[in-house]
Amino acid sequence: MKSKGSPVGAILVIISTAIAILSLFLPWVDLGILSASGFQQQGFIFLVLFIYPFCVSLIRCRMIKPIAIICSILSIIAGVAFCLSKSANLLDTNINASGSGLYVFIGASILLLIGCIAYSNPINKNVKKTVKRKKRPTNNHKRKRPSNTKGTVNTKKNHNHTV
Repeated sequence: MKSKGSPVGAILVIISTAIAILSLFLPWVDLGILSASGFQQQGFIFLVLFIYPFCVSLIRCRMIKPIAIICSILSIIAGVAFCLSKSANLLDTNINASGSGLYVFIGASILLLIGCIAYSNPINKNVKKTVKRKKRPTNNHKRKRPSNTKGTVNTKKNHNHTV
C-alpha cells in the first residue's frame, strides 16, 4: 500500500513507542537513595495503550483515528495520574517522588497523540479500480451478435458485398 502523503504520523508513532519502551528502563520513582524503574513499578501495563497505533503504523494500514486518539489520551492521563500518585506530604512539605523515566513516558504519550493526529491513511489503488469496474453481463442475457453472416459486410446503404 502506498500513501498519498508522507508517513510523518506513522514515524512519530513508531518513535514514540520506542521512547516509551526505553522509559521503562529509567527510574519512575526516585527518592535520592531509593529508586525504581518502570518495570519495577509495572509501567509496562501502560504500553497496552500504544499497541493499536503502533501496529497500524508499522504495517501502514488504515487507522481508525478516534480509537488511536483515545488510546493516546488515555496514555497521557495514566502517566499524569501515576505521577500525581507519587506525591506525598512530609513534614508540611509536598514531595513528588516521580523519576525522570515517568516524565519521558508522558512526553512519549504526547508524541503519540501528535503522531495519531498527523497520521495519513494510505490509499489503496485497487479500491479505485473496483469502483470504476463495469458490470459484466449475467448469464441470463446473451450478447447480441451482428446480423451479418460470415464473409459479408454491411454498409450504410444496406448493400451486401462479399469479401
